[in-house]
Amino acid sequence: MKVFKQRITALKQGLSSTNAEYVEKTLMANSNKFVTLESRLADLLYAEGNIYFDTGDIKQDDFPAVIARTRNYYIHYDENIKNKYKILTIDELNIYKNVLFQILEYYILYELGFSVENRSKKIRDRWGSVSNDLQILKASRNKYTQ
Repeated sequence: MKVFKQRITALKQGLSSTNAEYVEKTLMANSNKFVTLESRLADLLYAEGNIYFDTGDIKQDDFPAVIARTRNYYIHYDENIKNKYKILTIDELNIYKNVLFQILEYYILYELGFSVENRSKKIRDRWGSVSNDLQILKASRNKYTQ
C-alpha cells in the first residue's frame, strides 16, 4: 500500500488540485489496508493520462468497480452483489473483456518500448471499439425479441 500511495503522489505532481484530487480518489477506490482489484484496474485504466480506453456504456470512472463486482459475483455467486450493483451478463462480459485485453496489450507494448502513439494505434486496430460491439449486441437482441 505504501508503494501504491507513493505512485499516486507521483502521478498527482504537476496536476491542478482538482485533477490531483480526482486521480487520488479514483485510484484509491476502496483501498484502505491493501490495494484492491478496483484500485489496480483504475490505475491501469488511467494509464497516466496517455490513452482513453473505450469502456462502452460504462463510465470510465465506474468501470473498475463494475469489473471487480462482476468478478466477485461470478466467483462467490452472492445474489446480494447482483441485487445491489450492476453486474455484467455473460454476453456483456464477452465484449467488455476486450477492454481488459486492450489494457494488457497497452502495457505489454509499453514494456517492449513502443511509443504512446504506436501503442494506441495498434490497440485500436486489433481490438476495435467496445461501443460498436455493444451497439451490435443491442441491435441483435432487439431484432430477435420483436
